[in-house]
Amino acid sequence: MKNFFSFPEYLQESEKGSLYSDDNPKDTIKGLHYGTGKESEESVQKLESLYKQKKITHQRVVSTTTTMHNRAKFHANPNVGIKAGEKVWKEYLEKLKKRTKTLNENILSFDKFITEKKGPCWSGYKQVGTKKKNGRMVPNCVPISKK
Repeated sequence: MKNFFSFPEYLQESEKGSLYSDDNPKDTIKGLHYGTGKESEESVQKLESLYKQKKITHQRVVSTTTTMHNRAKFHANPNVGIKAGEKVWKEYLEKLKKRTKTLNENILSFDKFITEKKGPCWSGYKQVGTKKKNGRMVPNCVPISKK
């Protein structure tokens, strides 16, 4: 019976991803560790800093955290330090799950707000495309002309 999680046969061994492969070295976040609790805490702080500076997305933080947690969890020779590191990554992953839930709720509430208002503009205005305001794209609301 074929393993559901196995890679296609046509892929070479070097093309199959693993916890330790680096599929895109250009965007690697350097300096992340899981060997001890202290190293893991410093790595978590580094990820949080990059996220707050908007250098990486929430999705990227979750992906990286999951990888680091799994590297520690499934280490071939886990010692006390690696187990402590795994605990730090697991706790951070739980924190990120709460952040994900909040972000999703914010998106849903914004969608609900737009739906209830029947559009992004005030009454008496209609949207005609978008415009750039303070570095971000916003609806271009213009008065509805009476003819």
